[in-house]
Amino acid sequence: MSECKRCHREFDDPVPEVTHPEGFHEIACAEWCAECNKFAMSILGRWNSAYRVDRPVDPLRGGH
Repeated sequence: MSECKRCHREFDDPVPEVTHPEGFHEIACAEWCAECNKFAMSILGRWNSAYRVDRPVDPLRGGH
């Protein structure tokens, strides 16, 4: 188990669930949890991310 360098939660796998298989499968950082990676890649990758969501939730801000 590792501790997320962004939100400090413990995690095993930094790769989020794929929501759009045709998108890019890169993650923001191997030292971040899947939720932080999903949030970052939904913003950075926009519509090209394999992890995009309609409303990104920031785990660091408690979902706001």
